[in-house]
Amino acid sequence: MEKNCNKIIAKDILDRMRLSLQKLIKIWVVSYPHLSDNLLNAQRDIIDIINEYEIKLNPKPSSHYQMYNHHPKFKRDYFRLINTKDKAYWLGFIFADGWISRALKKSGYYYRMGIGLSTKDKSVLVSFCNTIGLNQDYIRDRFSGSDFSEKKYPISLIRWGDQEFAGDVINLGVEYEYSQKKKDGSKTLNCLLWIVES
Repeated sequence: MEKNCNKIIAKDILDRMRLSLQKLIKIWVVSYPHLSDNLLNAQRDIIDIINEYEIKLNPKPSSHYQMYNHHPKFKRDYFRLINTKDKAYWLGFIFADGWISRALKKSGYYYRMGIGLSTKDKSVLVSFCNTIGLNQDYIRDRFSGSDFSEKKYPISLIRWGDQEFAGDVINLGVEYEYSQKKKDGSKTLNCLLWIVES
């Protein structure tokens, strides 16, 4: 199915299929009570097929979701629950070397994320990308300075945007520091990140 991945039915459409089916079955059960057992059995079988389809093919969240066009293996819910040492490690990696910005658009707030570190540590960034399913072809190498020196240093970085992923990271301990720098009228926020020991 990989060659046909753009034709896979998106998750939001599968959700609408489930909901529509349930609404129809409720109407039919009232209209045809003598068939209620058969209708409910059919509903269960169809929902099972939809669920199996979703589990096996892991479609993108919506038909308009661009993230999977560039990062088809992206694990959107990777940080939904921190239940392994690896997840805790990579969360710390984001907190140490990552950032989140927030821009206000007509449709609401939009989050962008990124991670950058010294190019000599690029293999760590590649490993992170492989872990959460980011396409490492989008890693960029460039020179960057700092507030403390005019010297430029080689860095490797990657940027991406996913609202649910960013929301999960924010819920795990992000605090924003507002910046008054504006360009296109949107308000950008710098991010202070830390891990709180429980």
